Amino acid sequence: MRKLNRIVLINAASFDYVEFPVGGHTQVIGVNGHGKSTLLRTILFFYLGTNEKSPYALHETKADFVSYYLGTPPSYLIYEVNRADGEPGFHLAVTRPAGRIQFLFIDAPYRKEYYVDGNLVRPVESV
Repeated sequence: MRKLNRIVLINAASFDYVEFPVGGHTQVIGVNGHGKSTLLRTILFFYLGTNEKSPYALHETKADFVSYYLGTPPSYLIYEVNRADGEPGFHLAVTRPAGRIQFLFIDAPYRKEYYVDGNLVRPVESV
């Protein structure tokens, strides 16, 4: 059975770079405005696969998920998935290079250097 292993936000949702391991029982605590709801919304986006406003309760912005969380390109939401059969995992990168959502399926585990070169985020063409 495949399972979500890690979520990475690069230049997305007001974060420069953040990795969040997913699995088992995880508790996320913190003060207001530090990304708890953002994390939940990125997980919901992965499992529901819709860009509509209603499932994500973005009432404060009235914006769809991708427009709100994937700001100025290049920006990425990355989902790393483990395979159950012992094969290497794969990852899915969601980006919005020209105002339209784009999904990249990469048959390899996530590596930061695919997307970030020093302090610069690589454009989607060079990934």
